[in-house]
Amino acid sequence: MQTLNPASEPQRRFAMRPTPPQLARAWNELRDRNPRTGLREAASQLGSSEGEIVAARCTGPGGPVFRLRRDWNSLLTELNAAAPLRLRTRNRHAGLARRVTTLPTLRDLYADLGQWHEALVIREEDNDPGRPQSRVCIFAPDGTPVLTLERTPHGDAAAWERVLRRLAAVDQRPGMTVTISTAPGTRPDTAVDCEDLRDAWDLSRHPDTIHELSACFQCTPEQTLRLAGPERAWPVGQEALDTVLMYAAEDALGLRIELANQGVRQQYSGPVTRLAPTRTSFNILDPDFSLNIRRESIAGTWVFRRPASSGARHGLALFAPDGETIIRITDASPAGHPEDPRWRALLGLFDPLPAAPRPGALLAKPRFAMMTRSADVAQQVEQSTRNR
Repeated sequence: MQTLNPASEPQRRFAMRPTPPQLARAWNELRDRNPRTGLREAASQLGSSEGEIVAARCTGPGGPVFRLRRDWNSLLTELNAAAPLRLRTRNRHAGLARRVTTLPTLRDLYADLGQWHEALVIREEDNDPGRPQSRVCIFAPDGTPVLTLERTPHGDAAAWERVLRRLAAVDQRPGMTVTISTAPGTRPDTAVDCEDLRDAWDLSRHPDTIHELSACFQCTPEQTLRLAGPERAWPVGQEALDTVLMYAAEDALGLRIELANQGVRQQYSGPVTRLAPTRTSFNILDPDFSLNIRRESIAGTWVFRRPASSGARHGLALFAPDGETIIRITDASPAGHPEDPRWRALLGLFDPLPAAPRPGALLAKPRFAMMTRSADVAQQVEQSTRNR
C-alpha cells in the first residue's frame, strides 16, 4: 500500500497542530468567505489534515458531524439498503468515483484495515447542488481520506440515516489523534536481485503481480517495472493516456481502471464515454463513473506485459515522481478469458522510449504526436490488428 513520503509537503505542515475549537472556528471562517472551499484546500491553508478538520466539528448524531464505530463489515453491508451510492477514492494525484448498487466487500477493496482509523459522517449545512448532502468519510491514521461513501439523490435517505445512527460511536468528543506514517524503505537498483524478480514475474499468474513483487523486493512499483526488463515493461510517452482513453471511448472498448491509496484499491470496469481533457488535468465525467488525474503529477508512463492463464495481459501504468502508482489501466476481459485484441493492438502502437525516464525527467519525443481525433488511432489499431 502507498504511504506518504516523510519528506513531502503534507507531512511538514503537521509540525504545529491547532486545537479542535481553533480548527472549527477557522473552518467556519473559511466557509463564510468562500462556501465552496473543500476539505483538501482547507487542510492546506490551515496547516492540518482533512480528518482533523472534520473531527473538530464532531458533536453527535444530531449535529453536522458524528463518529461511527469501527465496524467496517457492518458499515459496508448495511448501507446497501440505501443504494445506489457513490464510492469515492483518491490519492495525492488522482481521484476516482463510481456509482454502485452494491457496495464492495473489504476483500474487493483490498482493504488495509491498519489504515482505516476513523469514520465520520458529514452532513453539509448548505444547499449547494454540486456537493453531496450526506457522506461517510473514512480517514487514515494521518488524517488523509481513504474512502468516501456518498448518498445519492436516488438512494433511500431514510435507510441511510437509520443505518448510520445505529452505527454511531459512543465517544463523540471533537478532535482526532493523528500519527504520521513513514514510507517503507526502498532499495537501490543494485541491491535488488533482478534475476529473482524476473523469475517471480514470469511464474506469477496473479493480477496483482506488480504490487506483490514491489512489496517482496522492497521496490517502488515503477522501479519494479524498470527492473523487470524491456520484454516485460517499457516506458512510453505521456500522450499514451489521452490516446488510449480517446480510442477506448470511440470504440466502446471495456477498460479496468484502478486507483489505490494507502488503505484501499478501487476498480472500475466498463466503457468510458465523456472525456474532458484540459491542459492541467485529464477527466472522465460519465454519469456512473468519474476520474480526475493531475497532469503535473505524471512523471512516468509505462506499458507492461504480465503472464496469465489465458495468455499474456497488457496494461498502462502512470507513476508519480516518487515512483508510486497514480492509476493503472488494463483490458476489462474477465479472468480466464483472452485479452481483447483491440486493446493489445492499441498498446502496441507506442514505441518504447530510448531509456527509462527518471522521476521528474522530461520524456523523450514520442513516435507520433498526441492524437486529436480517436478515429486516427482507430485506423492505426485496425491496420495493426490486420498485420498480426
